[in-house]
Amino acid sequence: MGAENVGAEKWAKKYLDHLLVSAFLIAVLPYSVDSFLERRRRRKYEEEFSEFLFEVSELLRSGIDPLKTLVEISKSAESAESAESGGGEAAAKRGVLKLPKAELKALAPLIKNAAGSLTVGRSFESVMKRVAKETKSKLIERYAFLVVTATYIGGEVSHLIFTTSRDMKTHLKIQREKESELRQYSIIFYIAHAILVAMLFLISDQLLPLISGLGIGGSTCLTGPVVLGGGLEGLELERYFYHLAMIDALIVGLVIGKILHGSVKYGLLHSSVLMIASWVACVLLILPSGF
Repeated sequence: MGAENVGAEKWAKKYLDHLLVSAFLIAVLPYSVDSFLERRRRRKYEEEFSEFLFEVSELLRSGIDPLKTLVEISKSAESAESAESGGGEAAAKRGVLKLPKAELKALAPLIKNAAGSLTVGRSFESVMKRVAKETKSKLIERYAFLVVTATYIGGEVSHLIFTTSRDMKTHLKIQREKESELRQYSIIFYIAHAILVAMLFLISDQLLPLISGLGIGGSTCLTGPVVLGGGLEGLELERYFYHLAMIDALIVGLVIGKILHGSVKYGLLHSSVLMIASWVACVLLILPSGF
Protein backbone atom coordinates (compact mmCIF):
# COMPACT_ATOMS: atom_id res chain seq x y z
CA MET A 1 0.00 0.00 0.00
CA GLY A 2 2.84 2.37 0.84
CA ALA A 3 4.48 1.86 -2.54
CA GLU A 4 1.17 2.41 -4.31
CA ASN A 5 0.59 5.64 -2.40
CA VAL A 6 4.07 6.87 -3.26
CA GLY A 7 3.51 5.99 -6.92
CA ALA A 8 0.14 7.75 -6.97
CA GLU A 9 1.67 10.81 -5.32
CA LYS A 10 4.45 10.94 -7.90
CA TRP A 11 1.95 10.55 -10.73
CA ALA A 12 -0.24 13.34 -9.34
CA LYS A 13 2.75 15.60 -8.90
CA LYS A 14 4.00 14.89 -12.41
CA TYR A 15 0.66 15.52 -14.13
CA LEU A 16 -0.78 18.10 -11.72
CA ASP A 17 -0.30 20.98 -14.14
CA HIS A 18 -2.10 19.15 -16.93
CA LEU A 19 -4.92 18.13 -14.61
CA LEU A 20 -5.42 21.74 -13.49
CA VAL A 21 -5.48 23.01 -17.08
CA SER A 22 -7.90 20.25 -18.12
CA ALA A 23 -10.18 21.00 -15.15
CA PHE A 24 -10.17 24.70 -15.97
CA LEU A 25 -11.03 24.07 -19.63
CA ILE A 26 -13.80 21.60 -18.72
CA ALA A 27 -15.30 24.18 -16.36
CA VAL A 28 -14.92 27.26 -18.55
CA LEU A 29 -15.33 26.04 -22.14
CA PRO A 30 -19.09 25.23 -21.99
CA TYR A 31 -19.82 28.57 -20.32
CA SER A 32 -17.69 30.47 -22.82
CA VAL A 33 -19.40 28.79 -25.79
CA ASP A 34 -22.81 29.51 -24.27
CA SER A 35 -21.84 33.16 -23.73
CA PHE A 36 -20.68 33.40 -27.34
CA LEU A 37 -23.94 31.92 -28.66
CA GLU A 38 -25.96 34.15 -26.34
CA ARG A 39 -24.17 37.24 -27.65
CA ARG A 40 -24.87 36.21 -31.26
CA ARG A 41 -28.51 35.50 -30.43
CA ARG A 42 -28.88 38.85 -28.68
CA ARG A 43 -27.32 40.66 -31.63
CA LYS A 44 -29.80 38.89 -33.94
CA TYR A 45 -32.66 40.00 -31.68
CA GLU A 46 -31.45 43.59 -31.79
CA GLU A 47 -31.15 43.65 -35.58
CA GLU A 48 -34.61 42.14 -36.01
CA PHE A 49 -36.13 44.45 -33.38
CA SER A 50 -35.07 47.47 -35.42
CA GLU A 51 -36.89 45.94 -38.40
CA PHE A 52 -39.86 45.20 -36.16
CA LEU A 53 -40.05 48.87 -35.15
CA PHE A 54 -40.00 49.84 -38.83
CA GLU A 55 -42.92 47.53 -39.52
CA VAL A 56 -44.81 48.97 -36.55
CA SER A 57 -44.31 52.51 -37.88
CA GLU A 58 -45.56 51.47 -41.33
CA LEU A 59 -48.68 49.89 -39.85
CA LEU A 60 -49.36 52.97 -37.75
CA ARG A 61 -49.09 55.13 -40.87
CA SER A 62 -51.73 52.98 -42.51
CA GLY A 63 -54.12 53.77 -39.66
CA ILE A 64 -53.91 50.55 -37.60
CA ASP A 65 -54.20 50.83 -33.83
CA PRO A 66 -50.90 50.28 -31.95
CA LEU A 67 -52.40 47.34 -30.08
CA LYS A 68 -53.22 45.59 -33.35
CA THR A 69 -49.79 46.09 -34.91
CA LEU A 70 -48.32 43.11 -33.04
CA VAL A 71 -51.22 40.92 -34.15
CA GLU A 72 -50.76 41.91 -37.80
CA ILE A 73 -46.98 41.39 -37.62
CA SER A 74 -47.46 37.96 -36.05
CA LYS A 75 -49.87 37.07 -38.86
CA SER A 76 -47.26 38.25 -41.36
CA ALA A 77 -44.66 36.01 -39.72
CA GLU A 78 -47.01 33.05 -39.91
CA SER A 79 -47.72 33.76 -43.58
CA ALA A 80 -43.97 33.95 -44.28
CA GLU A 81 -43.46 30.55 -42.64
CA SER A 82 -46.36 29.04 -44.55
CA ALA A 83 -45.03 30.54 -47.79
CA GLU A 84 -41.68 28.84 -47.20
CA SER A 85 -43.50 25.56 -46.67
CA GLY A 86 -45.67 26.04 -49.78
CA GLY A 87 -48.79 27.55 -48.25
CA GLY A 88 -48.36 31.17 -49.29
CA GLU A 89 -51.60 31.30 -51.33
CA ALA A 90 -53.67 30.08 -48.39
CA ALA A 91 -52.17 32.81 -46.22
CA ALA A 92 -53.03 35.42 -48.81
CA LYS A 93 -56.63 34.20 -48.90
CA ARG A 94 -56.89 34.72 -45.15
CA GLY A 95 -56.39 38.44 -45.71
CA VAL A 96 -52.96 38.91 -44.19
CA LEU A 97 -51.57 42.39 -44.75
CA LYS A 98 -48.55 42.73 -46.97
CA LEU A 99 -45.83 44.21 -44.78
CA PRO A 100 -42.37 45.53 -45.65
CA LYS A 101 -39.84 42.85 -46.48
CA ALA A 102 -38.25 42.18 -43.10
CA GLU A 103 -37.29 38.73 -41.91
CA LEU A 104 -38.23 38.24 -38.27
CA LYS A 105 -36.97 34.72 -37.71
CA ALA A 106 -35.48 34.83 -34.22
CA LEU A 107 -37.98 37.41 -32.97
CA ALA A 108 -41.06 35.79 -34.55
CA PRO A 109 -41.89 33.43 -31.63
CA LEU A 110 -41.70 36.33 -29.16
CA ILE A 111 -43.97 38.47 -31.35
CA LYS A 112 -46.47 35.62 -31.62
CA ASN A 113 -46.56 35.20 -27.85
CA ALA A 114 -46.97 38.95 -27.43
CA ALA A 115 -49.87 38.98 -29.91
CA GLY A 116 -51.50 36.12 -28.02
CA SER A 117 -51.14 38.02 -24.76
CA LEU A 118 -52.82 41.06 -26.30
CA THR A 119 -55.80 38.99 -27.42
CA VAL A 120 -56.41 37.85 -23.83
CA GLY A 121 -56.38 41.39 -22.47
CA ARG A 122 -52.76 42.15 -21.57
CA SER A 123 -51.66 45.75 -21.97
CA PHE A 124 -49.33 46.91 -24.73
CA GLU A 125 -46.81 48.12 -22.16
CA SER A 126 -46.59 44.81 -20.29
CA VAL A 127 -46.34 42.87 -23.54
CA MET A 128 -43.49 45.03 -24.88
CA LYS A 129 -41.65 44.80 -21.57
CA ARG A 130 -42.00 41.03 -21.66
CA VAL A 131 -40.62 40.85 -25.20
CA ALA A 132 -37.66 43.04 -24.24
CA LYS A 133 -36.99 40.97 -21.12
CA GLU A 134 -37.01 37.68 -23.02
CA THR A 135 -34.41 38.97 -25.46
CA LYS A 136 -32.05 39.76 -22.52
CA SER A 137 -30.88 42.89 -24.32
CA LYS A 138 -30.58 46.19 -22.49
CA LEU A 139 -30.62 47.98 -25.85
CA ILE A 140 -34.00 46.48 -26.73
CA GLU A 141 -35.32 47.31 -23.26
CA ARG A 142 -34.45 50.98 -23.75
CA TYR A 143 -36.04 51.20 -27.18
CA ALA A 144 -39.12 49.24 -26.08
CA PHE A 145 -39.63 51.71 -23.25
CA LEU A 146 -39.32 54.54 -25.76
CA VAL A 147 -41.96 52.96 -28.01
CA VAL A 148 -44.39 52.49 -25.10
CA THR A 149 -43.86 56.09 -24.01
CA ALA A 150 -44.49 57.31 -27.57
CA THR A 151 -47.82 55.44 -27.77
CA TYR A 152 -48.93 57.01 -24.48
CA ILE A 153 -47.93 60.53 -25.48
CA GLY A 154 -49.72 60.40 -28.85
CA GLY A 155 -49.17 62.76 -31.74
CA GLU A 156 -46.90 61.64 -34.56
CA VAL A 157 -46.41 58.18 -33.09
CA SER A 158 -45.55 56.56 -36.42
CA HIS A 159 -42.86 59.15 -37.09
CA LEU A 160 -41.41 58.74 -33.59
CA ILE A 161 -41.22 54.96 -33.94
CA PHE A 162 -39.74 55.26 -37.43
CA THR A 163 -37.09 57.61 -36.04
CA THR A 164 -36.46 55.13 -33.22
CA SER A 165 -36.00 52.32 -35.73
CA ARG A 166 -33.56 54.37 -37.78
CA ASP A 167 -31.65 55.39 -34.65
CA MET A 168 -31.37 51.77 -33.52
CA LYS A 169 -30.10 50.67 -36.93
CA THR A 170 -27.49 53.43 -36.79
CA HIS A 171 -26.42 52.32 -33.32
CA LEU A 172 -26.01 48.71 -34.44
CA LYS A 173 -24.09 49.81 -37.53
CA ILE A 174 -21.68 51.81 -35.36
CA GLN A 175 -21.20 48.78 -33.10
CA ARG A 176 -20.40 46.54 -36.07
CA GLU A 177 -17.90 49.05 -37.45
CA LYS A 178 -16.30 49.39 -34.03
CA GLU A 179 -15.90 45.63 -33.65
CA SER A 180 -14.53 45.40 -37.18
CA GLU A 181 -11.89 48.02 -36.43
CA LEU A 182 -10.96 46.42 -33.09
CA ARG A 183 -10.72 42.92 -34.53
CA GLN A 184 -7.24 43.69 -35.86
CA TYR A 185 -6.04 44.14 -32.27
CA SER A 186 -7.29 40.66 -31.37
CA ILE A 187 -5.25 39.29 -34.27
CA ILE A 188 -2.23 41.17 -32.96
CA PHE A 189 -2.72 39.61 -29.51
CA TYR A 190 -2.94 36.13 -31.05
CA ILE A 191 0.27 36.72 -33.01
CA ALA A 192 2.02 38.10 -29.93
CA HIS A 193 1.13 34.99 -27.94
CA ALA A 194 2.34 32.74 -30.77
CA ILE A 195 5.64 34.65 -30.77
CA LEU A 196 5.93 34.14 -27.01
CA VAL A 197 5.46 30.38 -27.35
CA ALA A 198 7.99 30.29 -30.20
CA MET A 199 10.53 32.20 -28.07
CA LEU A 200 10.00 29.80 -25.17
CA PHE A 201 10.64 26.89 -27.52
CA LEU A 202 13.84 28.44 -28.85
CA ILE A 203 15.06 29.16 -25.34
CA SER A 204 14.37 25.63 -24.09
CA ASP A 205 15.68 23.91 -27.23
CA GLN A 206 18.68 26.06 -28.15
CA LEU A 207 19.69 28.44 -25.39
CA LEU A 208 19.34 26.31 -22.24
CA PRO A 209 21.50 23.40 -23.49
CA LEU A 210 24.13 25.91 -24.56
CA ILE A 211 24.15 27.75 -21.22
CA SER A 212 24.12 24.60 -19.08
CA GLY A 213 27.35 23.35 -20.61
CA LEU A 214 29.10 26.68 -21.08
CA GLY A 215 32.12 27.26 -18.84
CA ILE A 216 33.61 30.68 -18.24
CA GLY A 217 37.11 29.36 -17.73
CA GLY A 218 39.38 28.20 -14.90
CA SER A 219 38.81 26.36 -11.65
CA THR A 220 39.66 26.74 -7.98
CA CYS A 221 40.60 24.38 -5.23
CA LEU A 222 37.49 25.21 -3.28
CA THR A 223 34.76 25.41 -5.93
CA GLY A 224 36.13 23.39 -8.81
CA PRO A 225 35.29 24.41 -12.40
CA VAL A 226 33.18 27.52 -12.77
CA VAL A 227 30.18 26.89 -15.06
CA LEU A 228 27.84 29.64 -16.23
CA GLY A 229 24.78 27.39 -16.35
CA GLY A 230 25.49 25.40 -13.23
CA GLY A 231 22.37 24.36 -11.33
CA LEU A 232 19.91 24.87 -14.20
CA GLU A 233 19.29 21.15 -14.56
CA GLY A 234 17.27 20.98 -11.34
CA LEU A 235 15.07 23.99 -11.98
CA GLU A 236 12.72 22.40 -14.55
CA LEU A 237 12.61 25.59 -16.57
CA GLU A 238 10.56 23.90 -19.28
CA ARG A 239 7.70 23.45 -16.79
CA TYR A 240 7.98 27.11 -15.79
CA PHE A 241 7.77 28.03 -19.48
CA TYR A 242 4.63 25.90 -19.68
CA HIS A 243 3.14 27.83 -16.75
CA LEU A 244 4.04 31.11 -18.40
CA ALA A 245 2.39 30.11 -21.68
CA MET A 246 -0.83 29.04 -19.92
CA ILE A 247 -1.06 32.19 -17.80
CA ASP A 248 -0.35 34.41 -20.79
CA ALA A 249 -3.02 32.60 -22.85
CA LEU A 250 -5.60 33.16 -20.10
CA ILE A 251 -4.82 36.86 -19.68
CA VAL A 252 -4.57 37.60 -23.40
CA GLY A 253 -7.94 35.97 -24.05
CA LEU A 254 -9.62 38.02 -21.31
CA VAL A 255 -8.08 41.22 -22.66
CA ILE A 256 -9.34 40.40 -26.17
CA GLY A 257 -12.86 39.88 -24.83
CA LYS A 258 -12.78 43.19 -22.97
CA ILE A 259 -11.46 45.16 -25.92
CA LEU A 260 -13.51 43.52 -28.67
CA HIS A 261 -16.83 42.83 -26.95
CA GLY A 262 -16.74 45.05 -23.87
CA SER A 263 -16.88 42.23 -21.29
CA VAL A 264 -14.30 39.88 -19.81
CA LYS A 265 -16.63 36.87 -19.94
CA TYR A 266 -16.64 36.98 -23.74
CA GLY A 267 -12.87 36.59 -23.61
CA LEU A 268 -13.10 33.17 -21.95
CA LEU A 269 -13.63 31.55 -25.33
CA HIS A 270 -10.48 33.24 -26.67
CA SER A 271 -8.62 32.14 -23.53
CA SER A 272 -9.79 28.55 -24.01
CA VAL A 273 -8.67 28.50 -27.65
CA LEU A 274 -5.28 29.99 -26.77
CA MET A 275 -4.77 27.63 -23.84
CA ILE A 276 -5.59 24.55 -25.92
CA ALA A 277 -3.22 25.67 -28.69
CA SER A 278 -0.51 26.52 -26.14
CA TRP A 279 -0.95 23.16 -24.39
CA VAL A 280 -0.49 21.29 -27.67
CA ALA A 281 2.57 23.38 -28.54
CA CYS A 282 4.14 22.88 -25.11
CA VAL A 283 3.54 19.12 -25.12
CA LEU A 284 5.02 18.74 -28.60
CA LEU A 285 7.87 21.25 -28.42
CA ILE A 286 8.78 22.43 -24.92
CA LEU A 287 8.04 19.88 -22.20
CA PRO A 288 10.52 16.99 -22.00
CA SER A 289 9.11 13.66 -23.23
CA GLY A 290 5.84 15.37 -24.02
CA PHE A 291 4.89 15.91 -20.36
